[in-house]
Amino acid sequence: MLAAENRKQFSEMIHANAGALLSVNITNELINLGGNLGVRYTLILAPLGVVQAISSTTSIFVLFFGVILSLFFPNLAREEINIGSLMQKIIATTLVVAGVLLINMQ
Repeated sequence: MLAAENRKQFSEMIHANAGALLSVNITNELINLGGNLGVRYTLILAPLGVVQAISSTTSIFVLFFGVILSLFFPNLAREEINIGSLMQKIIATTLVVAGVLLINMQ
């Protein structure tokens, strides 16, 4: 956003698609709010380690749904599905889950 050209493109995009961008943003924020409230409510009911371990699986579902949407609904989402890109994402997801599990081990 520091570059003038980027600010100009951003401003033009907002003016051209204000309704669509606002609806996507509001939907995203409501989903995010629901998820955060669900995690906080779960923290009241279950131990922190269990909640964090389950919450760490989010990256697995993001990868799974991203690939599924790219394969079957490419007009909704686009994800690089070549072998190199997929391996990188799988390794990163595995490291995230392993890190959380290591932190939560007793």
